[in-house]
Amino acid sequence: MAGADARWRPRVMLAAAGALCVVLAVGHTVLGHVWVLHRLSSETLPPTPLGGARATAIALAVTWDVVTIVVLALGVLLIGLAERHSSAERSLVAHTVAAAFVAMSATAIGLGRRHVPTLVRAAPIWMGFIAVAVLAATGA
Repeated sequence: MAGADARWRPRVMLAAAGALCVVLAVGHTVLGHVWVLHRLSSETLPPTPLGGARATAIALAVTWDVVTIVVLALGVLLIGLAERHSSAERSLVAHTVAAAFVAMSATAIGLGRRHVPTLVRAAPIWMGFIAVAVLAATGA
């Protein structure tokens, strides 16, 4: 029975990491559009060399959605990996995804380190990123 657990555990971890990515992506886009992007105003945003304040708003919205798309794509990739037998390629991809989520967490923590209460309360996505990294590395 222990052998069966050893074969299924990595698959479950990868599937859980992928499912968590899907949840994070949906939450990121819904909450971002409702709480952040919807509240941006062309009157309060600075212009950029590429255009006025409206161009800044568009750039922020596109950047926000690109993050959502990437997290969703990585989730689908992890779910797909969970279906595959153990291999060096699966391990490489899972470890690479885990490293990417560690880097995303470090970026969020680094940028928010001076405002820890806000980071924990208002931008907790880094906690999900750490969970994805642990699950993906464990399932590699």
